[in-house]
Amino acid sequence: MKTTNLLDQPITSLELSEEFKEMAETNRFETLSQMMEYSLEELQRMPLFDLRMLTEYVNFLTDRGFDIGD
Repeated sequence: MKTTNLLDQPITSLELSEEFKEMAETNRFETLSQMMEYSLEELQRMPLFDLRMLTEYVNFLTDRGFDIGD
């Protein structure tokens, strides 16, 4: 299942910015599936997760057909 594999791939291997990868490392996220366990509101309270990170996260997932609504 390709979409599940995407969520379970290391964030470092995905086409995401270096800033996003730094934010993920700071918050100890290794995969997007770990991030998806949190609401957008919870993520925004985490270190380095600013508006740019929110936009990149939402765009990356929605461009690939995921629904990330709270």
